[in-house]
Amino acid sequence: MVLQRANFLVLISFFIVGTLKSWPRMFTFFPEGKNQQVNHSPNELIMGYIPVIQELKKRFKVPHQKAAKNSIMCQTKAYLSIPSLKKQVEEVWFSKLPFSTNKFLKKIISQEEKYADTHYAFYHAQKGIFRIFHDFLKELYKILQIEKDFSDFVFLRSWVNAPKTIDSNIFIDETEKKYGWHHCGWSDSLLSKEMLCANLSLFGNTSKRHSGECTLQFFKTNSNIGAPSLHYLLSPIFNHFGLDTRFITDLKKLIDYADTDKANLVQIFIPKQKVNQCTYLAHAFGTPWRSKIVASIYNKAKERHTHIAPLLHKYCSKLSEINKVDNLQARLIFSKDLLLNPNSGVKILRHTLVPEKKLAQYEKKVKELVQTIISDRIKSEISNDQTIAQTPMGRLMRYTCG
Repeated sequence: MVLQRANFLVLISFFIVGTLKSWPRMFTFFPEGKNQQVNHSPNELIMGYIPVIQELKKRFKVPHQKAAKNSIMCQTKAYLSIPSLKKQVEEVWFSKLPFSTNKFLKKIISQEEKYADTHYAFYHAQKGIFRIFHDFLKELYKILQIEKDFSDFVFLRSWVNAPKTIDSNIFIDETEKKYGWHHCGWSDSLLSKEMLCANLSLFGNTSKRHSGECTLQFFKTNSNIGAPSLHYLLSPIFNHFGLDTRFITDLKKLIDYADTDKANLVQIFIPKQKVNQCTYLAHAFGTPWRSKIVASIYNKAKERHTHIAPLLHKYCSKLSEINKVDNLQARLIFSKDLLLNPNSGVKILRHTLVPEKKLAQYEKKVKELVQTIISDRIKSEISNDQTIAQTPMGRLMRYTCG
């Protein structure tokens, strides 16, 4: 195909170059007789070759190549491929939600399809107030030039006290020793600082939406179970950078601008080669899924699967073979090297129904407040260190920061 295109371009170039080289000479045409001589401008000569070029284009035409499709079905599309689940989704969600919300959900599914070949998707909902934590950290990182591009990442927890790395099997072993094997001892409230509950598809656990297991239900009702407080999330960051914690109160006041009655729908994409490290298949409350789905990775002694990637592959390719599909959940464990690292390959997208204009006004307020917080920190540093304060740079910084 490339060779054909190259041949065509070579032929075209011969025609055009030949025409231009011959232009200084007088061209002789004999349209009506051999004794008549006609002079033509270069433009006329080139235009005369257009029919020939068009014919060559037909002969060397390269067939239109369609954009490559994902080789594997995304998780939400796999979920909807089960007739009973699709019917349930249509009855519970699409028939009752406003058109704008349906359009919003379809856009989210298209994002999942985009990454289906390289990442597995997980869904979580957070109350609208958590936007303040997300955007404070985003703006802080920009100002301090720690990370400039946050277009595909959101911090869902503070990284300050998080483990450097994580191994999902070790985490489960240690948690079972602490809380017991049975789910009655486990609690998402107790473990919410260490891990995140998530659905495997956008509509996952729809049948259990009234028992606190469905992402979309949490999104619809703008609610969470046992999530850490905004103060708990912000305090370690303020202490780490030496910022005055009195500004946490000012950040909370941004609630009026953040339109916090509208929740956040969080779409988390984890690279397929890393998903086993920080994720496991779970029941409600967070205990590992005890029923065997993929025999090759099921540990009978521990009564759980030791890896989630083969399970997710089966979810995408042979979902009809899995029992109790709408009960499946996942738990995502936080660590500095993966879920709390913008450069890990993990993508965390936040979706909300807050109008763009109102969101822009709120983000402007966040930016202004973060600048105030940083300026206060610099002034405090100069005031406490007279050596710096008396230097020209110190005086300039003091003047600049007010």
